[in-house]
Amino acid sequence: MRAAIIRRYGRPEVLEIGEVEAPTPGPTQLLVRMRASSVNPVDCGIRSGALRLFIPQRLPKVLGIDYAGVVEAVGEQVEGFAVGDEVFGFVDIRTGGAYAEYAVVEASTAA
Repeated sequence: MRAAIIRRYGRPEVLEIGEVEAPTPGPTQLLVRMRASSVNPVDCGIRSGALRLFIPQRLPKVLGIDYAGVVEAVGEQVEGFAVGDEVFGFVDIRTGGAYAEYAVVEASTAA
């Protein structure tokens, strides 16, 4: 799938569009097809490296915390969500991933 990734810390120019493996939801997670994502100040801090001591990252990394999208798959322990539901929320800061076609999110962080 296509995603905006960073391979090194730096200015906005380090963001590139690339191919990454599509995520698979775990038992408490949703697979969401992204429709929108914001540029959160935390994303900028992660990209620049300013937050690397507080929020360690593995590079390459798909950035993106805030999102809106549509549920594509539901983990076996998830209740209250179904395929096709429109949702919004945030992705775990440590994993990121909303700057992609699909992202896995904890159901407890989606509305």
